[in-house]
Amino acid sequence: MKKTNKDEKERQTVAAVVDELKKSILAKVTDAVNDLPYYSNESIDKLKIADEDKEYLKKVNSFAEQYAKANREKTTLKRRATTRSQDQLDNLKDAAVKNVKNVQTMSISTEQGKIKKVELLVNPQYKFASVSAKGANVTINSNKAVLNLTNKPSEVTVSYQLEYAKDVTLFTPAVVNATATTTETIKEAKTKEEVVEEKDKNGKKVKKKKTAISPENKEIERTIVKTTTHQEPLDSVNKNIENSNTALYNDLENYTQLATVVKTIYGLDIAKENNISLEPKEDSLLKKAELKDINKILTSSISGAILDELSKELTVPNDKILELSELKKNSDQLKKLSQR
Repeated sequence: MKKTNKDEKERQTVAAVVDELKKSILAKVTDAVNDLPYYSNESIDKLKIADEDKEYLKKVNSFAEQYAKANREKTTLKRRATTRSQDQLDNLKDAAVKNVKNVQTMSISTEQGKIKKVELLVNPQYKFASVSAKGANVTINSNKAVLNLTNKPSEVTVSYQLEYAKDVTLFTPAVVNATATTTETIKEAKTKEEVVEEKDKNGKKVKKKKTAISPENKEIERTIVKTTTHQEPLDSVNKNIENSNTALYNDLENYTQLATVVKTIYGLDIAKENNISLEPKEDSLLKKAELKDINKILTSSISGAILDELSKELTVPNDKILELSELKKNSDQLKKLSQR
């Protein structure tokens, strides 16, 4: 049968509809790849999951890499060196580093004497960043600090800041021990024996020992011990661990999402395939969308829309209507899938 301009126009209309349908289908893949938290294979190896699951994630990576390379203008892999769960832990550590540097205070008082020195000691996981007190000469040596109080008050408030000596230790609290040395001057009776001459009853001079008592100043030192503990709130730690577990689940969920889209559109079961490529399987949605026998579509005019995408004056056979209807149904399912 001789082709007319109308035949060619209608064939082009069908081709345009099919092209748009394929673009719509592949847009789901593009979205899934762009949403993928693309972790390096090294990061995947660090996940505490089975080796088979690690290989599965790496194969998803392989598909994403190939797709991104073939669609550079539309796709960007968000490369990450760490997983979101590691990010959660890093955020928790950053918060702990910040919190441990908050200025802390400790007050020490005495009812007897005056305070002349305060020694601070914190467990070796921490060290003093700064220590101060009014009228004090301060010496800091890592996790030890000494304050010599020149004015010797009866009460002193020590301000200090800590920092981690090396690694962040979330479950090891900082225990600060303070030992204050007080001094007090008291009067103490001092006895002294003297030899004196006295006359006995006969008037004869004799030497006798006599005890003399005299007051003497004496300095007494006492110690006051005080302890305080600083720790990142456990509910904060537990909440962040919970967030880390949730983040790890989300990591895997994003990979599963892409794998599901790939299986639906490309017919490629990533879990079972050894060779990952962009070539769709014969029974895949993408292959069906090619409509290789498009030239067989009849071109007699009918009224009414076909699948909304077809022009109103284009007629197609029933089998093609069913095929396009099925494609539209699958496309709608993809929309639901992408909205999960």
